[in-house]
Amino acid sequence: ISGAHVTVLGRPEDEQRLGLAGELGADSVLTTEDLVDFNRSDGEFETLVECSGSVDGLLSGTQLLRKNSKIIQVGLSGKTVPLLLDDFAMKEITLLGTFAHNWSTWDLTIRLLAQGELQLRPLISHVFSLSDYQKAFDTFRSRKGIKVLFAPEQ
Repeated sequence: ISGAHVTVLGRPEDEQRLGLAGELGADSVLTTEDLVDFNRSDGEFETLVECSGSVDGLLSGTQLLRKNSKIIQVGLSGKTVPLLLDDFAMKEITLLGTFAHNWSTWDLTIRLLAQGELQLRPLISHVFSLSDYQKAFDTFRSRKGIKVLFAPEQ
């Protein structure tokens, strides 16, 4: 929406999610297998938004960044991350953590939704009643869905 060129990177088993990223406007979609053939001189990135919480995602993403770039860490892993600080120093990478509880972000999101600029419905793959909580959690754990929601009235 803001004019950035967006590349989404995921694992081969994330095919459903990666396909949706393309449908929602990602300029390119890559799997970790694609990185073998990825010409880094043609595609070093200036910003990495790490949303998966994957330690491997952060580490491999760091290798794809160019000098004076930044990492915005959104995903939570609950694990210690072994970062090679030399990469951060030599590439002058800035690491920014965020938990997305900034009111200006919410205001912008609501405005974009109201203007029809932001489409969230395609992200909702499953809706379950509260009584089907086990099925909902099984769906989430099996990575069959994108966003799994509860609708108490169902």
